[in-house]
Amino acid sequence: AKFVDVKAVWTVDCQGRVDVKLHGQRDMEFPFLPRFGIRMFLPKAFGEVEYFAYGPYESYIDKHRASRLGVYAQTVDSMHEDYIKPQENSSHAGCRYVTVSDGAYALTAASETPFSFNVSPYTQEELASKAHNYELEKCGETVLCVDYKMSGVGSNSCGPLLMPQYQLNEETFGRQEGFLTVGEMSSTSMENCFRYAGADSHELTMVFSFHHLKVDFMGNEKWVLVPTDFGKLKQILFSWQQGMAAHNAWNALFWDNHDQPRVVSRFGDEGEYWKQSAKMLANVIHCMRGTPYIYQGEELGMTNANFTDLSQYRDVESLNNFEILRDKGMSEESAYNILKVHSRDNARTPMQWTAGENGGFTAGTPWIGVNPNYVTINAESQLNDPDSILAHYRALVALRKQYDVIALGDFAPLDERHPQVLAYRRRWQGQELYCISNFYPKPCRWVSPEPLAGCRVLLANYPDAAPADTLDLRPYESMILLRG
Repeated sequence: AKFVDVKAVWTVDCQGRVDVKLHGQRDMEFPFLPRFGIRMFLPKAFGEVEYFAYGPYESYIDKHRASRLGVYAQTVDSMHEDYIKPQENSSHAGCRYVTVSDGAYALTAASETPFSFNVSPYTQEELASKAHNYELEKCGETVLCVDYKMSGVGSNSCGPLLMPQYQLNEETFGRQEGFLTVGEMSSTSMENCFRYAGADSHELTMVFSFHHLKVDFMGNEKWVLVPTDFGKLKQILFSWQQGMAAHNAWNALFWDNHDQPRVVSRFGDEGEYWKQSAKMLANVIHCMRGTPYIYQGEELGMTNANFTDLSQYRDVESLNNFEILRDKGMSEESAYNILKVHSRDNARTPMQWTAGENGGFTAGTPWIGVNPNYVTINAESQLNDPDSILAHYRALVALRKQYDVIALGDFAPLDERHPQVLAYRRRWQGQELYCISNFYPKPCRWVSPEPLAGCRVLLANYPDAAPADTLDLRPYESMILLRG
Protein backbone atom coordinates (compact mmCIF):
# COMPACT_ATOMS: atom_id res chain seq x y z
CA ALA A 1 0.00 0.00 0.00
CA LYS A 2 1.11 3.56 -0.68
CA PHE A 3 1.37 5.88 2.35
CA VAL A 4 1.22 9.18 0.50
CA ASP A 5 0.96 10.79 -2.93
CA VAL A 6 3.57 13.51 -3.29
CA LYS A 7 3.74 16.29 -5.86
CA ALA A 8 7.07 18.09 -6.00
CA VAL A 9 7.95 21.29 -7.81
CA TRP A 10 11.68 22.01 -8.13
CA THR A 11 12.73 25.48 -9.23
CA VAL A 12 16.39 26.12 -10.07
CA ASP A 13 17.52 29.69 -10.70
CA CYS A 14 20.55 30.83 -12.68
CA GLN A 15 22.67 31.13 -9.53
CA GLY A 16 22.15 27.50 -8.57
CA ARG A 17 19.53 28.01 -5.87
CA VAL A 18 16.90 25.30 -5.71
CA ASP A 19 13.44 25.89 -4.30
CA VAL A 20 11.49 22.73 -3.48
CA LYS A 21 7.76 22.75 -2.88
CA LEU A 22 6.19 19.50 -1.76
CA HIS A 23 2.52 18.67 -1.44
CA GLY A 24 1.65 15.36 0.19
CA GLN A 25 -1.77 13.73 0.24
CA ARG A 26 -1.84 11.00 2.87
CA ASP A 27 -3.76 7.78 2.32
CA MET A 28 -6.38 8.08 5.08
CA GLU A 29 -6.10 4.37 5.87
CA PHE A 30 -2.85 5.26 7.65
CA PRO A 31 -3.24 7.24 10.89
CA PHE A 32 0.09 9.06 10.65
CA LEU A 33 3.29 9.48 8.63
CA PRO A 34 6.46 8.43 10.48
CA ARG A 35 8.42 11.16 8.68
CA PHE A 36 8.05 13.47 5.71
CA GLY A 37 11.02 14.97 3.91
CA ILE A 38 13.80 14.45 1.39
CA ARG A 39 16.78 12.08 1.29
CA MET A 40 19.74 13.16 -0.84
CA PHE A 41 22.90 11.30 -1.83
CA LEU A 42 25.92 13.58 -2.16
CA PRO A 43 29.49 12.80 -3.25
CA LYS A 44 31.63 11.18 -0.56
CA ALA A 45 33.93 14.23 -0.54
CA PHE A 46 31.09 16.27 0.95
CA GLY A 47 32.29 15.56 4.47
CA GLU A 48 32.07 18.95 6.23
CA VAL A 49 28.82 20.01 7.95
CA GLU A 50 27.78 23.38 9.32
CA TYR A 51 24.32 23.96 10.76
CA PHE A 52 22.17 26.21 12.92
CA ALA A 53 20.11 23.91 15.14
CA TYR A 54 20.17 22.19 18.51
CA GLY A 55 23.62 20.67 18.97
CA PRO A 56 26.36 19.63 19.02
CA TYR A 57 24.88 16.47 20.51
CA GLU A 58 21.93 14.67 19.02
CA SER A 59 18.67 16.49 19.64
CA TYR A 60 15.19 15.10 19.26
CA ILE A 61 11.96 16.55 20.49
CA ASP A 62 12.56 15.02 23.95
CA LYS A 63 16.29 15.79 24.13
CA HIS A 64 16.44 19.54 23.60
CA ARG A 65 17.59 20.07 27.18
CA ALA A 66 20.79 18.15 26.44
CA SER A 67 21.67 20.44 23.52
CA ARG A 68 21.87 24.16 22.83
CA LEU A 69 20.59 26.15 19.90
CA GLY A 70 23.55 27.54 17.97
CA VAL A 71 25.85 27.33 14.95
CA TYR A 72 28.02 24.20 14.84
CA ALA A 73 30.60 22.69 12.50
CA GLN A 74 31.40 18.96 12.41
CA THR A 75 32.51 16.26 10.01
CA VAL A 76 30.09 13.67 8.69
CA ASP A 77 32.05 10.85 10.33
CA SER A 78 32.16 12.59 13.73
CA MET A 79 28.39 12.99 13.77
CA HIS A 80 27.79 9.24 13.70
CA GLU A 81 27.44 7.55 17.10
CA ASP A 82 27.93 3.83 17.67
CA TYR A 83 24.88 2.69 19.56
CA ILE A 84 24.61 -0.79 21.02
CA LYS A 85 22.66 -1.77 17.92
CA PRO A 86 23.10 0.22 14.70
CA GLN A 87 20.41 2.79 14.13
CA GLU A 88 19.92 6.05 12.31
CA ASN A 89 21.37 8.84 14.43
CA SER A 90 23.04 12.27 14.46
CA SER A 91 19.62 13.90 14.09
CA HIS A 92 19.28 17.58 14.95
CA ALA A 93 16.00 19.39 15.56
CA GLY A 94 15.05 23.06 15.34
CA CYS A 95 17.27 23.53 12.28
CA ARG A 96 17.12 26.69 10.14
CA TYR A 97 19.92 25.77 7.77
CA VAL A 98 22.45 22.99 7.17
CA THR A 99 25.38 23.15 4.76
CA VAL A 100 27.31 20.10 3.56
CA SER A 101 30.47 20.82 1.59
CA ASP A 102 33.73 19.46 0.19
CA GLY A 103 35.60 22.71 0.72
CA ALA A 104 34.99 23.98 -2.82
CA TYR A 105 31.31 23.25 -3.42
CA ALA A 106 28.42 23.16 -0.98
CA LEU A 107 24.78 22.25 -0.69
CA THR A 108 22.68 24.27 1.74
CA ALA A 109 19.17 23.37 2.91
CA ALA A 110 17.37 26.27 4.59
CA SER A 111 13.84 27.02 5.68
CA GLU A 112 11.91 29.70 7.51
CA THR A 113 10.17 26.88 9.37
CA PRO A 114 12.44 24.80 11.65
CA PHE A 115 13.11 21.30 10.36
CA SER A 116 15.15 18.25 11.38
CA PHE A 117 18.10 16.72 9.57
CA ASN A 118 20.74 14.04 9.86
CA VAL A 119 23.80 13.31 7.75
CA SER A 120 25.67 10.02 7.66
CA PRO A 121 28.07 7.86 5.64
CA TYR A 122 25.55 5.02 5.98
CA THR A 123 22.16 4.47 4.37
CA GLN A 124 19.10 3.92 6.52
CA GLU A 125 18.75 0.47 4.97
CA GLU A 126 22.29 -0.44 6.05
CA LEU A 127 21.74 0.78 9.60
CA ALA A 128 18.47 -1.12 9.90
CA SER A 129 19.79 -4.40 8.50
CA LYS A 130 22.93 -4.90 10.62
CA ALA A 131 23.05 -6.21 14.17
CA HIS A 132 26.46 -4.81 15.14
CA ASN A 133 28.33 -1.61 14.39
CA TYR A 134 31.42 -3.43 13.14
CA GLU A 135 29.29 -4.94 10.37
CA LEU A 136 28.36 -1.54 8.92
CA GLU A 137 29.63 -0.69 5.45
CA LYS A 138 29.77 2.89 4.24
CA CYS A 139 27.81 3.49 1.09
CA GLY A 140 30.52 5.56 -0.60
CA GLU A 141 28.32 8.66 -0.54
CA THR A 142 27.14 11.20 2.03
CA VAL A 143 23.49 10.65 2.92
CA LEU A 144 21.60 13.80 3.91
CA CYS A 145 18.03 13.55 5.23
CA VAL A 146 16.00 16.72 5.63
CA ASP A 147 12.74 16.08 7.48
CA TYR A 148 9.94 18.61 7.58
CA LYS A 149 8.00 16.48 10.05
CA MET A 150 8.98 13.44 12.13
CA SER A 151 6.88 11.26 14.44
CA GLY A 152 9.49 9.47 16.50
CA VAL A 153 13.18 9.14 15.70
CA GLY A 154 15.14 7.20 13.13
CA SER A 155 14.34 5.23 10.03
CA ASN A 156 12.69 2.41 11.97
CA SER A 157 11.09 4.48 14.72
CA CYS A 158 7.68 3.31 15.76
CA GLY A 159 6.46 6.85 16.33
CA PRO A 160 3.07 6.82 18.04
CA LEU A 161 2.32 3.22 17.02
CA LEU A 162 3.71 -0.05 18.28
CA MET A 163 5.10 -1.41 15.00
CA PRO A 164 5.45 -5.17 14.44
CA GLN A 165 9.26 -5.14 14.54
CA TYR A 166 9.12 -3.85 18.13
CA GLN A 167 6.71 -6.53 19.32
CA LEU A 168 9.51 -8.72 20.64
CA ASN A 169 7.77 -10.98 23.12
CA GLU A 170 6.36 -13.73 20.93
CA GLU A 171 9.48 -13.91 18.75
CA THR A 172 12.13 -13.81 21.48
CA PHE A 173 11.97 -13.95 25.27
CA GLY A 174 8.25 -14.79 25.33
CA ARG A 175 9.01 -18.30 24.09
CA GLN A 176 10.33 -19.31 27.51
CA GLU A 177 8.96 -18.84 30.99
CA GLY A 178 10.80 -16.86 33.62
CA PHE A 179 11.82 -13.78 31.64
CA LEU A 180 11.08 -10.39 33.18
CA THR A 181 11.03 -7.35 30.90
CA VAL A 182 10.77 -3.67 31.76
CA GLY A 183 10.09 -0.72 29.44
CA GLU A 184 11.01 2.90 30.11
CA MET A 185 8.07 5.15 29.20
CA SER A 186 9.33 8.60 30.06
CA SER A 187 6.40 10.68 28.80
CA THR A 188 4.09 7.99 27.47
CA SER A 189 0.38 8.11 28.15
CA MET A 190 -1.20 5.59 30.47
CA GLU A 191 -3.21 4.27 27.53
CA ASN A 192 -0.02 3.33 25.69
CA CYS A 193 1.34 1.70 28.82
CA PHE A 194 -1.75 -0.53 28.96
CA ARG A 195 -0.75 -1.81 25.55
CA TYR A 196 2.87 -2.37 26.46
CA ALA A 197 2.46 -3.87 29.92
CA GLY A 198 -1.07 -5.29 29.95
CA ALA A 199 -1.22 -8.98 30.77
CA ASP A 200 -3.25 -9.58 27.61
CA SER A 201 -0.79 -7.75 25.33
CA HIS A 202 1.92 -10.40 25.78
CA GLU A 203 4.66 -7.80 25.50
CA LEU A 204 6.43 -6.29 28.53
CA THR A 205 6.16 -7.43 32.13
CA MET A 206 6.02 -3.87 33.48
CA VAL A 207 6.80 -0.25 32.63
CA PHE A 208 8.51 2.72 34.24
CA SER A 209 6.56 5.97 33.96
CA PHE A 210 8.07 9.32 34.95
CA HIS A 211 5.06 11.62 35.28
CA HIS A 212 5.31 11.68 39.08
CA LEU A 213 8.88 12.99 38.84
CA LYS A 214 7.90 16.18 37.04
CA VAL A 215 5.89 17.67 39.88
CA ASP A 216 8.72 20.04 40.78
CA PHE A 217 8.98 21.38 37.21
CA MET A 218 7.31 24.52 35.91
CA GLY A 219 5.21 22.91 33.22
CA ASN A 220 7.84 20.96 31.27
CA GLU A 221 10.67 23.29 32.29
CA LYS A 222 13.08 21.45 34.55
CA TRP A 223 15.72 24.14 35.19
CA VAL A 224 13.77 26.25 37.65
CA LEU A 225 13.21 26.20 41.41
CA VAL A 226 9.54 25.75 42.28
CA PRO A 227 7.81 24.01 45.21
CA THR A 228 6.69 20.42 44.75
CA ASP A 229 3.06 20.19 43.68
CA PHE A 230 2.00 17.67 46.33
CA GLY A 231 -1.59 17.50 45.13
CA LYS A 232 -0.42 16.69 41.61
CA LEU A 233 1.98 14.07 42.93
CA LYS A 234 -0.82 12.27 44.73
CA GLN A 235 -3.12 12.54 41.74
CA ILE A 236 -0.53 10.99 39.43
CA LEU A 237 0.47 8.18 41.77
CA PHE A 238 -3.13 7.31 42.60
CA SER A 239 -4.42 7.48 39.02
CA TRP A 240 -1.62 5.22 37.72
CA GLN A 241 -2.22 2.75 40.53
CA GLN A 242 -5.92 2.50 39.74
CA GLY A 243 -5.71 2.89 35.97
CA MET A 244 -3.04 0.23 35.42
CA ALA A 245 -4.87 -2.18 37.73
CA ALA A 246 -8.14 -1.65 35.85
CA HIS A 247 -6.40 -2.77 32.65
CA ASN A 248 -4.49 -5.65 34.25
CA ALA A 249 -1.18 -3.88 33.63
CA TRP A 250 1.79 -3.72 35.97
CA ASN A 251 3.76 -0.74 37.31
CA ALA A 252 7.46 -0.49 38.08
CA LEU A 253 7.61 1.52 41.32
CA PHE A 254 10.52 3.88 41.90
CA TRP A 255 11.74 7.26 43.12
CA ASP A 256 15.40 7.22 42.10
CA ASN A 257 17.40 6.34 39.01
CA HIS A 258 20.53 7.53 37.21
CA ASP A 259 18.66 10.51 35.71
CA GLN A 260 16.86 11.75 38.82
CA PRO A 261 18.10 13.68 41.87
CA ARG A 262 18.15 11.77 45.15
CA VAL A 263 14.62 11.45 46.51
CA VAL A 264 15.49 12.21 50.15
CA SER A 265 16.92 15.55 49.00
CA ARG A 266 14.09 16.13 46.55
CA PHE A 267 10.98 15.30 48.57
CA GLY A 268 12.44 14.69 52.02
CA ASP A 269 15.00 16.29 54.31
CA GLU A 270 18.82 16.20 54.40
CA GLY A 271 18.99 17.57 57.95
CA GLU A 272 17.18 16.86 61.20
CA TYR A 273 14.60 14.53 59.67
CA TRP A 274 16.84 12.79 57.16
CA LYS A 275 16.22 9.31 58.54
CA GLN A 276 12.47 9.76 59.09
CA SER A 277 11.87 11.25 55.65
CA ALA A 278 13.91 8.56 53.86
CA LYS A 279 11.88 5.84 55.59
CA MET A 280 8.60 7.63 54.84
CA LEU A 281 9.41 7.85 51.12
CA ALA A 282 10.28 4.16 51.09
CA ASN A 283 6.94 3.23 52.69
CA VAL A 284 4.97 5.27 50.14
CA ILE A 285 6.38 3.40 47.15
CA HIS A 286 6.96 -0.09 48.55
CA CYS A 287 3.38 -0.65 49.69
CA MET A 288 1.86 0.18 46.31
CA ARG A 289 0.73 -2.23 43.61
CA GLY A 290 3.66 -3.04 41.33
CA THR A 291 7.30 -4.04 41.58
CA PRO A 292 9.48 -1.67 43.62
CA TYR A 293 12.99 -0.81 42.45
CA ILE A 294 15.78 0.37 44.73
CA TYR A 295 18.46 2.50 43.10
CA GLN A 296 22.01 2.24 44.46
CA GLY A 297 22.36 4.19 47.69
CA GLU A 298 18.65 4.89 48.05
CA GLU A 299 18.52 2.19 50.72
CA LEU A 300 21.15 4.17 52.67
CA GLY A 301 19.49 7.57 52.30
CA MET A 302 22.21 8.90 50.00
CA THR A 303 21.67 12.60 49.27
CA ASN A 304 22.30 15.03 46.42
CA ALA A 305 25.95 15.81 45.72
CA ASN A 306 25.75 19.54 46.54
CA PHE A 307 28.66 20.32 44.23
CA THR A 308 29.95 23.89 44.45
CA ASP A 309 31.95 24.24 41.21
CA LEU A 310 31.13 23.51 37.58
CA SER A 311 34.32 21.44 37.23
CA GLN A 312 32.77 18.85 39.55
CA TYR A 313 29.90 18.13 37.15
CA ARG A 314 30.11 15.58 34.33
CA ASP A 315 26.54 15.50 33.00
CA VAL A 316 26.34 17.28 29.63
CA GLU A 317 22.75 18.36 30.32
CA SER A 318 23.86 20.11 33.51
CA LEU A 319 26.89 21.75 31.89
CA ASN A 320 24.86 23.06 28.96
CA ASN A 321 22.01 24.35 31.05
CA PHE A 322 24.34 26.14 33.45
CA GLU A 323 25.61 28.15 30.45
CA ILE A 324 22.07 28.67 29.17
CA LEU A 325 20.95 30.01 32.54
CA ARG A 326 23.97 32.33 32.71
CA ASP A 327 23.30 33.51 29.13
CA LYS A 328 19.79 34.45 30.24
CA GLY A 329 21.26 36.75 32.87
CA MET A 330 20.95 34.50 35.91
CA SER A 331 23.60 34.93 38.58
CA GLU A 332 26.20 32.22 39.03
CA GLU A 333 24.94 31.49 42.53
CA SER A 334 21.35 31.02 41.34
CA ALA A 335 22.44 28.78 38.47
CA TYR A 336 24.44 26.62 40.88
CA ASN A 337 21.44 26.37 43.19
CA ILE A 338 19.34 24.98 40.34
CA LEU A 339 22.03 22.43 39.44
CA LYS A 340 22.24 21.34 43.07
CA VAL A 341 18.53 20.49 42.95
CA HIS A 342 18.01 19.11 39.44
CA SER A 343 21.33 17.81 38.05
CA ARG A 344 21.44 14.16 37.05
CA ASP A 345 24.92 13.97 38.57
CA ASN A 346 23.24 13.96 41.99
CA ALA A 347 22.42 10.30 41.37
CA ARG A 348 25.75 9.40 39.77
CA THR A 349 28.23 9.93 42.60
CA PRO A 350 30.00 6.72 43.70
CA MET A 351 28.28 4.26 45.99
CA GLN A 352 29.15 4.97 49.62
CA TRP A 353 30.32 1.65 51.07
CA THR A 354 32.49 2.71 54.01
CA ALA A 355 33.87 5.76 55.82
CA GLY A 356 37.24 5.05 54.21
CA GLU A 357 38.91 6.73 51.24
CA ASN A 358 36.47 7.54 48.45
CA GLY A 359 33.73 5.89 50.48
CA GLY A 360 35.32 2.50 49.84
CA PHE A 361 34.36 2.77 46.16
CA THR A 362 37.91 2.78 44.76
CA ALA A 363 41.52 3.28 45.77
CA GLY A 364 42.01 5.20 42.54
CA THR A 365 40.44 8.39 41.24
CA PRO A 366 36.68 8.04 40.64
CA TRP A 367 35.23 9.46 37.43
CA ILE A 368 33.10 11.86 39.49
CA GLY A 369 33.60 13.12 43.03
CA VAL A 370 32.31 11.22 46.06
CA ASN A 371 29.69 12.97 48.16
CA PRO A 372 31.57 14.30 51.23
CA ASN A 373 28.92 12.93 53.58
CA TYR A 374 30.14 9.37 52.89
CA VAL A 375 31.87 9.61 56.29
CA THR A 376 28.48 9.38 58.02
CA ILE A 377 26.22 7.93 55.29
CA ASN A 378 27.61 4.58 54.19
CA ALA A 379 26.63 0.93 54.07
CA GLU A 380 29.12 -0.24 56.69
CA SER A 381 27.68 2.09 59.34
CA GLN A 382 24.13 0.81 58.75
CA LEU A 383 24.68 -2.92 58.36
CA ASN A 384 24.22 -3.77 62.05
CA ASP A 385 21.99 -0.85 63.05
CA PRO A 386 18.37 -2.04 63.51
CA ASP A 387 17.12 1.56 63.28
CA SER A 388 18.98 2.36 60.05
CA ILE A 389 17.43 3.22 56.70
CA LEU A 390 18.99 0.05 55.31
CA ALA A 391 17.24 -2.03 57.98
CA HIS A 392 13.96 -0.32 57.07
CA TYR A 393 14.34 -1.22 53.39
CA ARG A 394 15.15 -4.81 54.32
CA ALA A 395 11.97 -4.91 56.42
CA LEU A 396 9.90 -3.60 53.49
CA VAL A 397 11.26 -6.29 51.19
CA ALA A 398 10.46 -8.95 53.79
CA LEU A 399 6.91 -7.63 54.29
CA ARG A 400 6.16 -7.81 50.57
CA LYS A 401 7.23 -11.44 50.56
CA GLN A 402 5.27 -12.25 53.70
CA TYR A 403 1.95 -10.50 52.98
CA ASP A 404 0.22 -11.05 49.65
CA VAL A 405 -1.96 -8.01 50.24
CA ILE A 406 1.06 -5.82 49.37
CA ALA A 407 1.77 -7.55 46.09
CA LEU A 408 -1.75 -8.49 45.02
CA GLY A 409 -4.26 -6.30 46.86
CA ASP A 410 -6.49 -3.73 45.23
CA PHE A 411 -5.73 -0.06 45.73
CA ALA A 412 -7.88 2.74 47.14
CA PRO A 413 -6.73 6.32 47.89
CA LEU A 414 -7.71 7.83 51.22
CA ASP A 415 -8.42 11.50 51.94
CA GLU A 416 -6.98 12.63 48.60
CA ARG A 417 -7.33 16.34 49.36
CA HIS A 418 -5.39 16.44 52.61
CA PRO A 419 -2.64 19.06 52.16
CA GLN A 420 0.09 17.03 53.91
CA VAL A 421 -0.86 13.36 54.09
CA LEU A 422 -0.53 10.68 51.44
CA ALA A 423 -2.60 7.68 52.48
CA TYR A 424 -4.08 4.63 50.80
CA ARG A 425 -5.58 1.24 51.54
CA ARG A 426 -4.82 -2.17 50.04
CA ARG A 427 -7.25 -5.08 50.35
CA TRP A 428 -6.81 -8.79 49.58
CA GLN A 429 -8.61 -11.93 50.76
CA GLY A 430 -9.80 -10.57 54.10
CA GLN A 431 -6.70 -8.51 54.86
CA GLU A 432 -6.51 -4.72 54.82
CA LEU A 433 -3.26 -2.78 54.75
CA TYR A 434 -3.03 0.98 55.33
CA CYS A 435 -0.07 3.18 54.45
CA ILE A 436 -0.32 6.63 56.06
CA SER A 437 2.44 9.22 55.59
CA ASN A 438 2.98 12.85 56.53
CA PHE A 439 4.93 14.20 53.55
CA TYR A 440 6.19 17.31 55.37
CA PRO A 441 8.35 18.39 58.35
CA LYS A 442 5.35 20.15 59.88
CA PRO A 443 3.19 18.07 62.29
CA CYS A 444 -0.42 17.60 61.24
CA ARG A 445 -3.65 15.92 62.25
CA TRP A 446 -5.22 13.26 60.07
CA VAL A 447 -8.69 11.83 60.59
CA SER A 448 -9.07 8.46 58.91
CA PRO A 449 -12.10 8.13 56.63
CA GLU A 450 -12.19 4.44 57.61
CA PRO A 451 -12.06 2.97 61.13
CA LEU A 452 -8.61 1.64 62.04
CA ALA A 453 -9.77 -0.45 65.00
CA GLY A 454 -8.14 -3.85 65.04
CA CYS A 455 -5.10 -2.74 63.04
CA ARG A 456 -1.56 -3.42 64.18
CA VAL A 457 1.64 -1.66 63.16
CA LEU A 458 3.75 -3.63 60.71
CA LEU A 459 6.40 -0.96 60.21
CA ALA A 460 6.85 2.71 61.11
CA ASN A 461 9.55 5.35 61.21
CA TYR A 462 8.85 6.32 64.83
CA PRO A 463 9.24 3.55 67.47
CA ASP A 464 6.08 4.43 69.39
CA ALA A 465 3.70 4.74 66.43
CA ALA A 466 0.20 3.45 67.18
CA PRO A 467 -3.03 3.18 65.13
CA ALA A 468 -5.93 5.50 65.86
CA ASP A 469 -8.86 6.92 63.93
CA THR A 470 -7.41 10.39 64.56
CA LEU A 471 -3.64 10.60 64.19
CA ASP A 472 -1.42 13.49 65.23
CA LEU A 473 1.41 12.83 62.81
CA ARG A 474 4.91 14.02 63.62
CA PRO A 475 7.35 15.37 61.00
CA TYR A 476 7.51 12.90 58.09
CA GLU A 477 5.80 10.26 60.23
CA SER A 478 4.75 7.17 58.30
CA MET A 479 3.18 3.93 59.39
CA ILE A 480 2.04 0.71 57.74
CA LEU A 481 -0.95 -0.89 59.43
CA LEU A 482 -2.49 -4.33 58.89
CA ARG A 483 -5.87 -5.71 59.84
CA GLY A 484 -6.73 -9.36 59.42
